[in-house]
Amino acid sequence: MTLALEIAAAAVCLREGHDLPCGECKHCRRIFEGITPDIVIVRREEKKTQITVDAVRAMSEQARNGPCELPMLFFIIEEADTMNPQAQNAWLLTLENPPEDVAFILLCENERNLLETVRSRAPTFRMQKFEPSDIVSYLRTHRSLLPQGCDEALIYECATASGGSIGRSAELCDPQRSAELIQKRELALDAVRSVVQS
Repeated sequence: MTLALEIAAAAVCLREGHDLPCGECKHCRRIFEGITPDIVIVRREEKKTQITVDAVRAMSEQARNGPCELPMLFFIIEEADTMNPQAQNAWLLTLENPPEDVAFILLCENERNLLETVRSRAPTFRMQKFEPSDIVSYLRTHRSLLPQGCDEALIYECATASGGSIGRSAELCDPQRSAELIQKRELALDAVRSVVQS
């Protein structure tokens, strides 16, 4: 998701002559602060295991309307590999002939769950897990992803516990989640101490 937002921002960033988004222009800020209607997150409905035909039809209809305020409208499809075959087939016409000012970014764990007709129309980028130091560096420069009052020690601890995910690190920095993380760490340390002392 973090990379998807960076790609969207890079595509509409107002700073010319750079490949990366500046993070400061009005388009970048609206994307990174999550306040633009032109970033549409498509995901499974709660308690459903698949993205359905209805969700895909709604996305295709919205795509025909184009962007509201940015130069482009982006659909970020979370867990795209949970789109059932009927939904993928219903979406294929839009994917083959999208409006010029519309882009689709598919996020998935297992691309083999996508139909070949979908895979053949989308370049694939495989992600690797980030090192905690890389996550900390990124979050330092993207403070808007973090809750207020999140200190450096907590950021590093959350980065270490995130499994290499920037988004997960930012979520863990939430005070309620970080309290759970700290409690689990203390329980683990108590268990290690009891083994060492016995």
